[in-house]
Amino acid sequence: MAHPPHDHVRRRPSARLGTLVPMLLVGALVATGCGSDSSPGAALKQDEPATPKPVTVPTTDEDLDAEVGTATVALLRGAGCELGTYPLEKAEHVDTVDELDHKSFPPTSGHHFEVWAPFGLYDEPVADAYAVHNLEHGGVTVWFGNGVPQEDQDAIAALLDQDEKWLVAPRTDMDGLFSGAWGVGLYCPTAALDKLTPEQLADAVDTWYGAVVSTGSPAEKDVPAYAGSMKEPAPVKDISTEAPF
Repeated sequence: MAHPPHDHVRRRPSARLGTLVPMLLVGALVATGCGSDSSPGAALKQDEPATPKPVTVPTTDEDLDAEVGTATVALLRGAGCELGTYPLEKAEHVDTVDELDHKSFPPTSGHHFEVWAPFGLYDEPVADAYAVHNLEHGGVTVWFGNGVPQEDQDAIAALLDQDEKWLVAPRTDMDGLFSGAWGVGLYCPTAALDKLTPEQLADAVDTWYGAVVSTGSPAEKDVPAYAGSMKEPAPVKDISTEAPF
């Protein structure tokens, strides 16, 4: 099958490495706790559920479809993937996972830790309590669940570029591939992945990224890809930008 053309020009984060950030933005980050280097530490539960959870199917949204583009949407849905929106949840900083009550899985909004993960590629799971904060900053997650072929993972990992807002990691509590941004999600179950070549999947995910990057919360969606203050795990490929604080 021929690769679908990109229907949407990729939008880049609003600042590049070395660009001076307006002091107003920095002040807003500090005021909301985004500049903090504190860590919940032992408050994070590290155990993974033995049985994968069902992924919450997003609601089809015509505006989002238009952003992603007709050809890419047709390719994804034709293979059995789902893309759409989720209701936005109240988002506040919490100290423990016991205070989290996300309504969808994997979460695309809601409460989260005060610290966030460095943007990049991981070979270990990243807790949602951190990753949701990345989404609030306009980031895009790609979760490799059970059954995602290594060829697909490699093709998507090759998309990561410096200073962009990718957070790509494995997780064992779901099957298939899920990519989330603030209040939106793309889900491809394993059966759908079987119908896409690695090149088709990577091209579609890249187009998806361009449509949804920087759709975080209004106050923080344009925050550049600053290095997160999460200590562990460390990304195997760090694409974050040094923060000015």
